[in-house]
Amino acid sequence: MHSRILWDKGVKEFFEASQILKKQKFDCMFYLIGKIDYNNPSTIPKEKLLKWSENDNFKWLGYKNNITTYLIKSDISCLPSYREGLPKSILVDCACGTPVITTKIPGCEDIIKDGFNGILINPRSSDSLANAVLCLAKNPKKREIYAKRSRKIIEERFSIEEILKKTTFMYKKIL
Repeated sequence: MHSRILWDKGVKEFFEASQILKKQKFDCMFYLIGKIDYNNPSTIPKEKLLKWSENDNFKWLGYKNNITTYLIKSDISCLPSYREGLPKSILVDCACGTPVITTKIPGCEDIIKDGFNGILINPRSSDSLANAVLCLAKNPKKREIYAKRSRKIIEERFSIEEILKKTTFMYKKIL
């Protein structure tokens, strides 16, 4: 998971999902990448992140400039957010070919179609997130299909050329 370190991004559910799978003795690692946003009232205290990182299957790595390096090595990316605009993190995930698990909310649903190029779960549900991670972790073929479909969606709908074309069209329509 890579995002700002806020409760609203579903970081607590991400941690809880790691602990659910740990109790099930499923061997996987949950990495959280992002910086603490000290100016946001929804920020998660550093002490809490450090405490969570004491678990052997969960690590907070802090902010990373080279996020694509981590995504390319990842089997799955998660954004269990409570609300979004158009999440740039999911756009980056899809462009890197990393399968995505995210929530059934506007913004996320604009990029990820459940069962087509990723998995959509209910917000605030650690159990749903853990089940989705388990589903994708056990199915490399499904991850590969989702990754290819996501990359194609990015190229067709979210490339810089496509965005420029749509923006120019809107400007011309207004004028």
